[in-house]
Amino acid sequence: MDLNTTEKHLQEEDPLSLEIVRHIKTIEVEHSIETIVYFKFPLYREDSEVIFSPLVVLSPNSGLFIIGTSNLGERTKKLDLERVDSELDQIFNIIFSRLVKVKGLRKSKAILNFNMTPLIYAPNALETESPDLESEVITNTTDLSDLVINGNPLKEEQINLIRSVLEGSKGLFSVKHRDTEGFSEESKVKKLAQIETGIGLFDKDQKYGYMSVLSGPQRIRGLAGCGKTVVLAMKAALTHLQDPTAKICFTFHTKSLYQHVKRIVTRFYRQYDDKDPNWENFTILHAWGGKTYPGVYYNACQAHGHRAMPFGAAQGRSPSDPFGFACKDLLENQTISELYDYVFVDEAQDFNEHFLKLCLMLAKKQRLVWGADELQNIFQTKTVSLDQIKGVEGSKNYRSVTLEEDVVLHRCYRTPREILVVAHAMGFGLYGKIVQMLENRQHWVDLGYKVVNAE
Repeated sequence: MDLNTTEKHLQEEDPLSLEIVRHIKTIEVEHSIETIVYFKFPLYREDSEVIFSPLVVLSPNSGLFIIGTSNLGERTKKLDLERVDSELDQIFNIIFSRLVKVKGLRKSKAILNFNMTPLIYAPNALETESPDLESEVITNTTDLSDLVINGNPLKEEQINLIRSVLEGSKGLFSVKHRDTEGFSEESKVKKLAQIETGIGLFDKDQKYGYMSVLSGPQRIRGLAGCGKTVVLAMKAALTHLQDPTAKICFTFHTKSLYQHVKRIVTRFYRQYDDKDPNWENFTILHAWGGKTYPGVYYNACQAHGHRAMPFGAAQGRSPSDPFGFACKDLLENQTISELYDYVFVDEAQDFNEHFLKLCLMLAKKQRLVWGADELQNIFQTKTVSLDQIKGVEGSKNYRSVTLEEDVVLHRCYRTPREILVVAHAMGFGLYGKIVQMLENRQHWVDLGYKVVNAE
């Protein structure tokens, strides 16, 4: 099962949805299929309201199901079913309107070429007590099994197109359609089409990275080419969608990233709202800034009455890391107050602990997300650890920090696996004098290796 959340989260949010997920897992084993399941995703903004999907199940055997749940009480059975049915009708219409726009998913202008069904799972309901609803009511998991298994099977192309709409990748990637009819599975055109389709969809790690709830510090790790910038941008866009009045800051080291980040944030945001992001609340900033343009460090100095250190002065004091020195000077001389509701840091491997510490202090409730490639440290010889970001206990700006999520993106889309392995072997000096090495077994696993022998 490809599930965008955890069973723990389902248990906390909706135990009946957890029942459904666990039952579908047993169905998958019995019938050798893999379903794709979303919870509270996708979400859409209609006027000033954010509308969350309930449980969404994409079955390769029978189509798409939008499933609401009702844990009925004796005195509110009919009213509760009508409430859930009304909510399902709203989200069903929104998703349908987006799917029917895709040529490969429609039979005609107003009819989809696959089954899309609204369901209400209400184990305590009786058929005789059910009101006249547009959604089908199921009272046991056996009924669910019949629906998920028996139906009109979907083609792989349909599944991929549905995923691209639900997950938002349709707005970010444009995959060229190739006519593969009549070609064998081993043909070059088939192989190329499969590769392009894979690139045009998000993998499981990426989806979890941007769909997971943000309420505390999170880290997203992976090699160059695994999609860290895209995941951070999508997570920031979804955060803005859900909380449009919140002050969001997205920052990075490379100035040329500005337009790229703004473009992908806009394109992803518009998959779930008909308007562009509110750029008054969503700020894209360079990490340092300067006399003629804003930046995270420069703005923080202005807000705290601290004279921003120019590059020349900082380089004179610390030639190897002028920016780190400037951030350290600010932290040691000012008690930092919160300026943003959320802070997103890309290219975190290019910063030392002082800038990341500053970002943590600037984010309310420690809602900081940073993306890093631990094997691409251009300016730092070592990756910043969580203990370094916390600072020294008892110091002016110390914070106790516990990671809420540590997401590892295992798949690299830029470099073939064989080249990566050779590069690692040469970089570490494995067949000569070893010059550097990963810290532990888990670090190897995080990079995508399977550890057979740790001795």
